[in-house]
Amino acid sequence: MTPRELLPLGRLGLPGLLVSLAAAAAPSSAPPVSPPRAAPTTTAVVPSPTGAPSPDEFRRTQPPPGPAAAFTVPRPVRFAAAGIDVALVERHDLPVVSASLVWRSGAAADPQDKSGLSSLCAAAINEGPARLTKVAYEEAQADLAASVTVSAGSEQTAGGVRALAATFAPAFDLLVEAVASPGLRADDFARVKARASAALLQQKGSPDGIAGRLQGRVLWGAGHPLGAVVTEASLAVVAVDDCRAFARRLGPQGARLYVTGDITRDALAGLVAKVVDARRWRGKAPTPTTVPAPRLPAGGVVVVDVPGAAQSLVALLGEGPARTAKDHEAQAVVLSILGGGFSSRVNMNLREKHGYTYGARAGVAYTRTRGVFTMTSSVRTDVTGEAIRQMVGELRAMQSGVVTDEELDRERDGALLSFPARFATGAAVADAWATLDFFGLPKDTWDTTPARLQALDKPALAAAARTALPRSTTLFVVGDLQKVAVDLQVIADDGMFGDERVVRRLDADGAPTAP
Repeated sequence: MTPRELLPLGRLGLPGLLVSLAAAAAPSSAPPVSPPRAAPTTTAVVPSPTGAPSPDEFRRTQPPPGPAAAFTVPRPVRFAAAGIDVALVERHDLPVVSASLVWRSGAAADPQDKSGLSSLCAAAINEGPARLTKVAYEEAQADLAASVTVSAGSEQTAGGVRALAATFAPAFDLLVEAVASPGLRADDFARVKARASAALLQQKGSPDGIAGRLQGRVLWGAGHPLGAVVTEASLAVVAVDDCRAFARRLGPQGARLYVTGDITRDALAGLVAKVVDARRWRGKAPTPTTVPAPRLPAGGVVVVDVPGAAQSLVALLGEGPARTAKDHEAQAVVLSILGGGFSSRVNMNLREKHGYTYGARAGVAYTRTRGVFTMTSSVRTDVTGEAIRQMVGELRAMQSGVVTDEELDRERDGALLSFPARFATGAAVADAWATLDFFGLPKDTWDTTPARLQALDKPALAAAARTALPRSTTLFVVGDLQKVAVDLQVIADDGMFGDERVVRRLDADGAPTAP
């Protein structure tokens, strides 16, 4: 599971931070969310010819939103155990416990020639400890009615546990054993590597899959950690010894443990200390992955040729704001109006007005220190050029900062009413607090979010539109080049994406190809 603000970027899915955690904690001092200010939309009711009320008359008036539920943000208790920073949200209404053990280093630290090492090694560790075969490891989890996982993202690596309260202790012990004494058997490692290679082939078989792998390369560049692309060649050179070294770096000192459920602070602190000592788990957690500032392109047109593709994947890519921006809530509402949902401008244009696509979206994906703006859609090949022009038009219109009262009320009040859902489940609670830790946001961020949303007005959104939306974007297209080449060259010549007039071509692994 990833923090709510984080989205996959290129081949590097941003952190698989946490497994499901149950929600609850001592209430904070946050004031209850007050009801939104939206008024119902009405239309004239036309009586039936007989004078009797129409059977669907109730559909003519949009019902007003209900009152916002009284809500306080659940807060974790934080303490240290065996050198691990622990955040615990107690909930005793259900006999379950969930946990995630997080290290702040991930695939962005992989060597350039071994791209994919972290995700591959995390999957290999997930095959179980040296004491148990893969089958015995799975049987042990089944006997405990538990799930134990290890995964790696771009900037973090995590191990997760979900179990009944009665079996959480042995399940947590299984996770620590797998990390501290991984099996990394040759046959298991070969199977994991074959599975990863098969997944690559599948991704390279569709425009969407290719775009997902290469967006980071197009935006960040080949020399940047977030621009690396996993290939069959980079996977082939990763050896078992690389994974042993990877596992040794996952020490307890400085790791973070998020726990929610039917367990007390004293019981959890004792369990962590006991397991770490019994498994002789030693060492420091890796230092946080340092991602250098990129040299983002000033625009241009990039294309990957997929002969015979029925659709073109179209993406406008640019630099977005950081998650720590002071006007984050206003920026989020602007992005929602532009491309956050079905009623967004770009979706209503491309899908409802023109019928070019089944859906179009826009938003910002956040790394720890930066943001990446994306506007994407899979459109019919024959309308690729016109769809691009409509997307650019919507972006420019949004940059003007002009929004309607209906758009403001819909997105602002929708955000207010949905805010408690951020904490509705254990997974959501963990997500929320992991997000603050990941980005280094103030601990009272969630307490003050409703007030900041309630204060939003059209001038605030106009100002946010100037900071949230990029002035220059790169066009990235994956589709049948023979059918779209002429139109893409016209778009490049028009200067719609900067002064570069050349349509650059990449292959499915992100390597430049000749025109």
